[in-house]
Amino acid sequence: MVVDGCSGVKISVCVPVYDVKPHYLASLLASVAAQNYSDYEVIIGDDCSQVDYTDTLAQFSEPAKLQYARNAVNIGMVANWNRTVARATGDVGIVLGHDDVIAPGMFATYVGAFMESDATVLVSSGSGFIDEEGLACEFRTNVNHRSNIFIDCPRYDLNGREVSRLCLRNGSAIGELSVQMFRLSAFRATGGYDPQFRHAADADLAIRVADRGTTVYLNSPFLLRRMHSDNLTWRHLAEGNITADRARLFEKHHGRHSFTTKEIAQFKAYLVACACYDVMRLPRHRSVRTMAKAFAQMPRYATAWVPAYIAALAEIVSRRNLDAR
Repeated sequence: MVVDGCSGVKISVCVPVYDVKPHYLASLLASVAAQNYSDYEVIIGDDCSQVDYTDTLAQFSEPAKLQYARNAVNIGMVANWNRTVARATGDVGIVLGHDDVIAPGMFATYVGAFMESDATVLVSSGSGFIDEEGLACEFRTNVNHRSNIFIDCPRYDLNGREVSRLCLRNGSAIGELSVQMFRLSAFRATGGYDPQFRHAADADLAIRVADRGTTVYLNSPFLLRRMHSDNLTWRHLAEGNITADRARLFEKHHGRHSFTTKEIAQFKAYLVACACYDVMRLPRHRSVRTMAKAFAQMPRYATAWVPAYIAALAEIVSRRNLDAR
């Protein structure tokens, strides 16, 4: 059913897929169908998978809302995100990871935030974690994770400068791909996802869209991220994409607003701290490429403003984020 007061806003649920296990995709689609909001479409963008999803899609309880398109050749992750969103006909859109699950009430709550003000261009939220079987699991997040930033309030309204600052100092501070719902007009005005990014295209988009209005962050776990051995994040870490994209995000956006010298030093200290962490994670990623990129970033972003390093170290030791609110 449509929740009272939330009708009239169509959601384009975009699901780019590539060789995902069919039961993961089935779980995601079931969580979409279970939403207490009916004005949506689901667009599956298959990037030339070797897996046949015919039976999986046939299980979807709302076939009239579902469209499936398969690329003739593999065009890559970010390009496929853009191609899938290009098919959207709604007012707002969300790109869901093909192995994630969304929690009940997500759509209605997000749309409610959009309807409160025309100035709202992006709505995001917290997340929880599930294992390969879909059961709740514990996952230790780092001190820069948004769960260590947004703590005390159920909702935060953020302007573009603050979104940029939080992301440059903490990484994906507004949340990953599957929690970001945006006005499609704002998405198109920014040009969509930037294909130069291999991992952080979602953070980059959030920064650019946020400059067009208000970003609403809801402090509720509306996303359940599936942690499994084939998780793309682990692959991106081993390939050096995460390390490279942190620096790429800084280089692209540190001049976006009139950030102070202190703030720039904090951004650089974050990059150096992350590079050190990537070196420490060698037993996990076992990647010469990641190590080389991390070692290159250490001197490149070293700053003479010592307090920035002291503050970063204090955060890591205490697990208390300076941006906590």
